[in-house]
Amino acid sequence: MNVDLKTETQRDALTATATGTIKIHAPTVAGAVNFTPMAGAIVKVNHFPLVAGTDWTAATSAAATATSLADAITTATADTLCTAAVDGVDTALVVLTANTPGAAGNAVHISCFMPAYTTPSGPALTGGAEPTEGDLLLNSTSDKLNVFTTEWEEVTSA
Repeated sequence: MNVDLKTETQRDALTATATGTIKIHAPTVAGAVNFTPMAGAIVKVNHFPLVAGTDWTAATSAAATATSLADAITTATADTLCTAAVDGVDTALVVLTANTPGAAGNAVHISCFMPAYTTPSGPALTGGAEPTEGDLLLNSTSDKLNVFTTEWEEVTSA
């Protein structure tokens, strides 16, 4: 019988972490890009309010605004239960990643109260999942084998 043991690090790789996004839109006023209307805009992450002009800055570009919002989310990580970074391709896109791997991250809510300027990917982070049933984890600190399963079967050896 072949057994595929997983270390704790490998287990974390098996555990999908929930993610989400917030898109920053460049507001136009009288045909010109103007971030002034975003002052006071509220973005809530895990029901924790982050206010433009107080916690983050509606800057001179969508990229700078996204960077400021990502920094604010990460700074408040104890309240938001996630970290954030600007996407590597779309610099106006803030990518949120749950602090806790697994399905628990799917409970982190996202809401934006100025949809013309900020749009969340959905009402909560998504994609968090636990290891697949049958995956094995060798706990390196206790040398115990943990089996991820919902059913147990008694095994006797001869």
